[in-house]
Amino acid sequence: PLIGRGCEALHESGLTVKLSDDADQFQFRHVLIQEIAYSTLVRGERREYNTRLLAALEKDDSADNPIDAERWAHYALEADQPARAIHYWLLAGHDALGVFAMKEAEARLRRGRELINQVGDPRERSRLELELLLALGKVLLAQVGHANPETGEVFARAKELAEQLGDRVKLLASMHGQQSYDLQLSRIQATQDRGAEMLSLGEEFNDDAWRLIGYRSRGIASFPLGNYRQCVSDLKSGADLLSRPGHSVAQDIVADDLFVAMQSYGAMAAIYLGEDDLSVQLFETASERASQFRQPYSRAFAAVGRTYSRMLRGEYEGLEEDYNDHIALSERHEIPYFFFTLKVFLAHYHALQGVPDAAQKLADAIEGYRLTRSIVYQPTFKHWEGLAWLAQGNLEKAREANVWSIKTAIEYGMYHMFGEYFGLKAVLDQKANKPQDATDAIAVANKWNAEQGAVLCSKLNSKLWDYYGISDRLPA
Repeated sequence: PLIGRGCEALHESGLTVKLSDDADQFQFRHVLIQEIAYSTLVRGERREYNTRLLAALEKDDSADNPIDAERWAHYALEADQPARAIHYWLLAGHDALGVFAMKEAEARLRRGRELINQVGDPRERSRLELELLLALGKVLLAQVGHANPETGEVFARAKELAEQLGDRVKLLASMHGQQSYDLQLSRIQATQDRGAEMLSLGEEFNDDAWRLIGYRSRGIASFPLGNYRQCVSDLKSGADLLSRPGHSVAQDIVADDLFVAMQSYGAMAAIYLGEDDLSVQLFETASERASQFRQPYSRAFAAVGRTYSRMLRGEYEGLEEDYNDHIALSERHEIPYFFFTLKVFLAHYHALQGVPDAAQKLADAIEGYRLTRSIVYQPTFKHWEGLAWLAQGNLEKAREANVWSIKTAIEYGMYHMFGEYFGLKAVLDQKANKPQDATDAIAVANKWNAEQGAVLCSKLNSKLWDYYGISDRLPA
């Protein structure tokens, strides 16, 4: 009765308005009035009222009174319950993640991190910090990219906490995040070792979630190594586990859709093996799943696998529109890695079509890609740039790009398309009147293509050598 009389008095004074005609629900007429009224409460009163308010809301949690996580986090903080406030900031962050509102998710999760040192119990503090870090890691992977330094720092700290707490699921999540970070920085051996470790632990724990993430991690890392057969095999093994119970645990760990990611990479690897039908099957199923799933990140991921494979197959119909649609999607949802990757693909497509000044536009697109700080596919992109400069007759820039591709690939141990790099080198050596060097480069190219089973690379080299008239240097 006292609260009711107080509310009526405020309403009669004009300071509040009723929210509906048939309920005793009011709100202040202006937020400034609310703030002034609130400021008149002493700290103890604020804490008591917010404690009671939060308890009442939590008790009445129902369909008619859904959790308003951001608001409840404020009440918990004012009630001097930082752990509870962090819990609700986590919920708010996950709500935003669920609709791919990455800016909002990041802001909410960082609000939670600001409170972490206020949590008194050390174990509870570590548990909440770990939850925040893994959620923030997902945001960073999708928004600022795998190669951003903070991404690595977040997952390294998460792994440390997961080990301290003995939390096996979150240890897997943190190791996967570290593997993604290492891959984009072309720490190829570390990436392979982490994937192998996850698979080994999957057997030790008899845990399909560990096996699935292990196969995904090692399979994807095999692609920039030029180990296409391993890539296809591992990703198929991972896909076969998707119907098993560990699938849901593994899916919660990653920022994308497991099926879309594995099928997309499998499609790109299969095309290098000359298995065109398998490639088409994989990228079509990935695209169908991404279309149903509707998550922007996975739709962009599927577009990368699909357009890359189609471009290499020479299927150009509708390709430019596909590129432009998903460049726009990536820009709209602030997914910089796929935005810049697809811009490079589009520039390469234009070069293949003989668009004027395509080489410079491709070089500019590669500079954009470098903003992601990712190293892993730069040798491939520079190779494409070298081909474009060669087509335009600029041998100096073509050689500069070719030398960079070979040097960087060797430095980081990334042998994807390595035979093609030497295929271009053979043409450039021949044009520089270095016939023996050209012959040697052809031998190196053929050796790498044979060892990798890179049927596509052999075909592209033969086409290049025929066009520039050096096929007579091929071994009998």
